[in-house]
Parts: sequence; structure tokens; C-alpha cells
Amino acid sequence: MRHPNELGGICWFATMIMNSAMCIVNAWLYSVYFEGAGKLDSAALFAVIGFVEGLWLLSLIVFLSCVNPAYLGTFVSLKTGPEHSMSYFLDSTDDQRRVRIFQHNERHWRKIKAQVSDWVEANITRWQEEKPAWFTEAVSSTIPDDMCRSPNTGPTARKNGSRKSIHALATRQHLHSVSLHVIAGKDTASKFGY
Repeated sequence: MRHPNELGGICWFATMIMNSAMCIVNAWLYSVYFEGAGKLDSAALFAVIGFVEGLWLLSLIVFLSCVNPAYLGTFVSLKTGPEHSMSYFLDSTDDQRRVRIFQHNERHWRKIKAQVSDWVEANITRWQEEKPAWFTEAVSSTIPDDMCRSPNTGPTARKNGSRKSIHALATRQHLHSVSLHVIAGKDTASKFGY
């Protein structure tokens, strides 16, 4: 949840701080205003809250120390989900990186759909002829059909059956590459185009 769709990663961090603060506020409200039978001792209550808050802070520090330093900024970023999705296309001139926009929900990048469509139209024939290593059938299947047209041949022919089966193949390939990334590290995963 480092880049929630509408609020950005700062939402995650602010929620963590707010939850921690509310524990202390609720304990204070309880100790001041609750007068019923079985009321807990305030010193014991705040000792437990202090222990839990310390444990939470330690967990947060350990978690953040395990995160790749390049991604620490995403926890306090104002970049929304759609902005994150569009950045794959807008912040790069490398076709291999730009094509990753199709792994994101089309609603996230509809503002730049015409620009993406023009880019695909200008390059799809070259990709099909040159067959770069990253332009696999699985990657090709993620490109929407309305963008997958060659100027000379009309709609691009798809191998291996229907779009649904190709989409399932693309999903499996993506999940496999994510597993490689997590298990073997970025260097191994980058050999496979991720």
C-alpha cells in the first residue's frame, strides 16, 4: 500500500502514526473518564500501551531498514496509483519499460491513452519484425486489441489461441518473474526482462 490509488504512499504512513497515537489517546480517555467497576489501573494500562508502542516502533524501524533505500520515498510520496502507472510510460524512452504500462489497469492511464496508442501504432511493426527479446507473446498479449494494428496488415494476428488464454499465460509469466525477483534478486530477474 505504498502508492494507494487516490492518496499516495503518505496515506499508509499517516495511518500508521494515527493508529499509534489513537492507542495513547484512548488509554488517556479511559483513565480520565471511565468510572465503572473493574477499571484498570492507569499505571498498568500505560505500561502495557508503552510496551506495545515500543514494539510497534521497533517493528517499523526493522521493516523500513529492510526496504530497498530507493523505495523509501514511496512511503511518504503523494504519487497516486494512476500517476505511478503512467510513470512507466511518461518517464522513459525505453520500449521495454514503457510496455509495462499494459500491466496496469487501463483506467489508470486513460488520460494518456491516445499517446500510448500512437506509440504502439508507430512501433508494433518494428517490434514484430525485429523481435526484441522482451517482446514475447505474453507481452504482446497485454497490448489492447484496438492498439495492436499493423499499418499494412490490419489487426495483428495472435498466436496460441484466444486473448483470454494468452492473458492467462502473461499472468503466469509475470508471476514467475516476480518470484524470480523476490527469490533470486534483481540481477537474475533482469535477465528475464523484469
